[in-house]
Amino acid sequence: MKSMLIVAVLASSIMGAFSIQCYTCTGSSSSSCGDTFTSTTKTNCTSSYVSCSKVYAEASLLGITSKTVTRACSTTAASSSCTTADISVLKTTTCYCGSDNCNGTGHVTSGWTLMVLLLIITIVGTTRISDF
Repeated sequence: MKSMLIVAVLASSIMGAFSIQCYTCTGSSSSSCGDTFTSTTKTNCTSSYVSCSKVYAEASLLGITSKTVTRACSTTAASSSCTTADISVLKTTTCYCGSDNCNGTGHVTSGWTLMVLLLIITIVGTTRISDF
């Protein structure tokens, strides 16, 4: 019972002790960094970075539209949702996630999902062991 709890605590400590690894690139929405993501450029972020980010920006002016995607290391805490800002000619959607290379897919996910799953497994395992 105690060993499963110790494993969960150690796993969460280890996740926080190492720096995060993120995809890093900038390009048009049709490039390897864009919507059909195929980039393999990964960066081991320094310890000051706590999440990965994906920023989708669309600028329209005088009938000309430019779309850019940027993936990078970030100092902003991971979030379970993305934020959108629409300011005149510029619209941006920014997402932050907290697990290695989580900004490579179309949908970024938080590292908290893994932590909650570990916690549930620990609780269920502890409950079942104590039932015997």
